[in-house]
Amino acid sequence: MTSQINYTNIDTSYPVAGQDNDSQGFRDNFSAIQLALTTASSEITNLQLTAATVTGINDFQQIGQIKNAVMLANVKTVLGNTGYDNNTTVDGNVGNGGAVSIVFGTADYYISKITTSTVYTLSGFPGSDQLPSLGKYRLEIWPDSTATYTVSFTASNATIYSDVDFPYTSTSIAHQMWDIWSWNGGGQVYVSLVTVMS
Repeated sequence: MTSQINYTNIDTSYPVAGQDNDSQGFRDNFSAIQLALTTASSEITNLQLTAATVTGINDFQQIGQIKNAVMLANVKTVLGNTGYDNNTTVDGNVGNGGAVSIVFGTADYYISKITTSTVYTLSGFPGSDQLPSLGKYRLEIWPDSTATYTVSFTASNATIYSDVDFPYTSTSIAHQMWDIWSWNGGGQVYVSLVTVMS
């Protein structure tokens, strides 16, 4: 954005030394200075409200774009149990059996400990048919029981496409990795079983 601060109306040669100067010149200069400072204040306030910062959370609200950037050493956020000793968590647990809700944008990688057959409700995907925008994350499911259990996925007002049939049956020792994504605001949600580890 080009600054709208107009400093050219400020007469830097006024007042002229050694002569009687008209007071109107002073008033004109003060008026031009005030207008320039008012414009500067407005532009600086706008920058403070909308510019990206290195000290806080930058929420572009799916409006602003970062284009042609070289990304280095970026990390993904994790939500859920981060240790199989059940002691370490990041921002609480994703779920512990039964019904689990996952809202896109709260993390990039979810870890879910389950003790029984579980239904995952998926929501919050970005984009729409008119403005496609891909939202994708990974879900790790690991058991905390000795029984066989099933896993299912659902999404409100959405069609779910998957490379496996639901409910998906898994043994008690099988850790699963799922990729979940949508490009049209959750109108269609895709669920893919990446791998199963014992």
